[in-house]
Amino acid sequence: MVASASPLLAGSVPISRTRLIGRETVRAAARSLLLDEAVPLLTLTGPGGVGKTRLALVIAGDVASSFADGATWVDLAPLTDPALVMASIASSLGITPRPSQPLPEELAWALRSQQVLLLLDNCEHVLVETADLVGFLLARCPALQVLATSRAPLHLQGEQVLPVEPFPLPATDGQSLEELAAHAAIRLFVERARAVRPAFALTETNVPVVADLCRRLDGLPLAIELAAARCTILSPEGLLAQMTDRLRLLRGGARDVPVRHQKLHATIGWSHALLTPKAQVLFRRLGVLPAGSHSRRRGPWRARRGPTRPAIREMTRSTSSWRCSSIRVLYASWSGPSCTRQSRAWPCWRAFMPLLRSDWSRVASRRQSAIVMQLTS
Repeated sequence: MVASASPLLAGSVPISRTRLIGRETVRAAARSLLLDEAVPLLTLTGPGGVGKTRLALVIAGDVASSFADGATWVDLAPLTDPALVMASIASSLGITPRPSQPLPEELAWALRSQQVLLLLDNCEHVLVETADLVGFLLARCPALQVLATSRAPLHLQGEQVLPVEPFPLPATDGQSLEELAAHAAIRLFVERARAVRPAFALTETNVPVVADLCRRLDGLPLAIELAAARCTILSPEGLLAQMTDRLRLLRGGARDVPVRHQKLHATIGWSHALLTPKAQVLFRRLGVLPAGSHSRRRGPWRARRGPTRPAIREMTRSTSSWRCSSIRVLYASWSGPSCTRQSRAWPCWRAFMPLLRSDWSRVASRRQSAIVMQLTS
């Protein structure tokens, strides 16, 4: 007999002990897609540090009571071997594999009559294996629904992709204290700053500085939380003054979160490690260029050994190299101002480049400087 999954489902989604700030629109959209439209697969996508896991846990908590057999959470981030995806899901469901039965069949057998929400978190580094298994289960379990978080879609039939963007950026001027304080990015900074420094308060003096900090941090929730945690020793003005070395500044996250969420450098490094060697080369080559550098005015750069638009498009079509959003972020920024949402993450990603210690990056940076001098002379 196959162990029943249902006794372990109720209450197995971790409880978030901090308040979710912002995300009202995407949260409502996810609830509607899962309950009203009953989509079989809903995938939250976005760059690292944007808060996909935090949002997915809240969404699962919102809708779990509507599923007769509850919801269960499977964290795929610790997996280093893609072959362990099936075993990890089986373990979370309380299913003990039998030597005589293929594990996918056991999972399908256990879930075939269950009305379950299966939350698969951090799929990007095991994307192909996860997609194969999810497709297999959805074809055999009519009441199963899957909520996934990933830096790239699973590309399955019936999948609904719901992008999770960085927070909207506060305006540079013309807003009052009350208007700025209503921005999700600033609300997050204030709440996390008060957690370590209870006396912290927004004032007419510091609110422009906090708004500038949130802009410099690209509206990325993880970066904002890490910056706010430094309020124990630095004022907002002090934080802003150290933004030139943001990757060294943005560290020291909570001990009970994954290592990659304790430092912004580790979050970006996680994305870089997911790329194939050829894609890592492309990442480094894009990273030495300033945002918007792919234009007719800067044609001399294209004439040299820089990446070409067709080559990048071909690379990003490949499932094997397109496992996360890192190249998408850089390519969107490099292509020009039309991709403003994705290109906002450029400063944090580009700050990561010197840490790769790439000879090509150093050479390319010198070439780039020479070209800029040529164009401006």
